[in-house]
Amino acid sequence: DFQDEDSDGDGIPDAIEGVEDCDANGVPDYLDPYSCNEFEINQVITPNDDGINDLMIISGIENFPNNSVNIFNRWGVAVFSINGYDNNKNAFGGIVNNGNLLANSSRLPDGTYFYVINRGDGTPVQKGFVVIRK
Repeated sequence: DFQDEDSDGDGIPDAIEGVEDCDANGVPDYLDPYSCNEFEINQVITPNDDGINDLMIISGIENFPNNSVNIFNRWGVAVFSINGYDNNKNAFGGIVNNGNLLANSSRLPDGTYFYVINRGDGTPVQKGFVVIRK
C-alpha cells in the first residue's frame, strides 16, 4: 500500500519534498503549467475579423488576475495598455487603446510590436514581440 508519507510532519509528502515550486502555490513546477515559466504567446496575429488569430492569446494569463499588459511600437510608444488581460474582452487585437500618437480605436499597421507582461504577483516581467499581419 502506497501512502503519501510525510516523515518530517511538515505537511509536504516525502515524494515531492524538495521539488521546485517557484510560485509557492503548493503545486510542483513540473505539474503547474502556469508557474514561474514564461507564458506561451502566439507571436503572429492577423486581426482581419475571420476568427482565426485575431487576438494575441497569452496562455494561462487568466490565472493572474492582477496582470498588466503593455504593447509598444518600434519607437517605444505605448499603443495598448490594459490591466486584467483576459484573452477575450481585454485582449490585444491590433487596435490602439492608448492614444498617445494614434487615436484610440485605430487599427495598427502591419509590423512588429513589443510587449511587456506583468503577472502582478511580484515575479519578473516577460518581454517579447508580436507581429501583426492582416
